[in-house]
Amino acid sequence: MREQLYYHLANTAGLTALSRIYPQRIPTGSALPYVGFTFDSRETSYDQDGYDNYNSAVVTIQSNAATLGEAVAVAKQVFLSLNIQNTLIGEAGNQETLCSTTLETESDDFDLFDGSEDGVREVIQTYTITYLEA
Repeated sequence: MREQLYYHLANTAGLTALSRIYPQRIPTGSALPYVGFTFDSRETSYDQDGYDNYNSAVVTIQSNAATLGEAVAVAKQVFLSLNIQNTLIGEAGNQETLCSTTLETESDDFDLFDGSEDGVREVIQTYTITYLEA
C-alpha cells in the first residue's frame, strides 16, 4: 500500500499543483510546500476461514508550508484525494483497492529549525486506510 499511496498522492492534480510528495523521509532543505507520510501500523484481517485479504493501515500525513493557510490548503487537498471508496489506486500492474479512509485526527504545529523566527507550519493528519490486498 505504501507505493500505491505515494502514486495516488503524486498523481492527484489538486495536490501536486500545491506541493511535492515524500514517502517516509523528507530531504533536508526541501522547498516548501511539501507533504510527507509514514505508515504507523498495519493490521491484517482474518475471518473464520483464515486470512481474508483485507488490511488496515494507520498513516500519518504531514502537510508543510510557510504559512498556516498554505499548510491547511495542502492538507485539504490530501483529504479530498483520500475521500474515495472502493477505488483502485497505484500504478497499472501494481494496484490495490482502497476500500475506505477515515480521518482520525488533525492538528497543526509550528516547527523552528534553528531557533530563529523562520519555521515551517504543518498540518498533521492521521488516517486509517482499509484496503484489499492484491
